[in-house]
Amino acid sequence: MTYDETLSSYQRLLEANSGKALQIGDDCYAVLINGTLRGAYPTLDGTVDLGTTFDFNREAWDAECECWDGDVSGMQTAFCVATPTLVDLPLPHAGNSTPCQGGKEC
Repeated sequence: MTYDETLSSYQRLLEANSGKALQIGDDCYAVLINGTLRGAYPTLDGTVDLGTTFDFNREAWDAECECWDGDVSGMQTAFCVATPTLVDLPLPHAGNSTPCQGGKEC
C-alpha cells in the first residue's frame, strides 16, 4: 500500500467505528478528531492520549517497503488495516478541551 492508501484506509475504518481509535503499531494509534485523521500515542496506562495528537508525516513513510519507518515490513502496516484492533477513546472530562469524535459537537 502507498502512504495515501494507508491513510485512506485508516480514515474509512475510523469513520465506520465512531468513538474508536485504530491501533497502528505498538505505540501508536490513528484517531479522527472532528473528521480529521490524526495520530496519537498511548498514555502510561495504555489508553489513547488525545492531548498529544499529531499529523501523519509523509517523511516517516518508507515507500520502498510500503510501511512506516518504525514497522518491521509492509505486512505489519497492512495487517493493522486487514485485521484492525479498535479501542475505545477516552471520554472527555468536564472542562476538558479534548475534541469530540466524528465531527459531533460536545
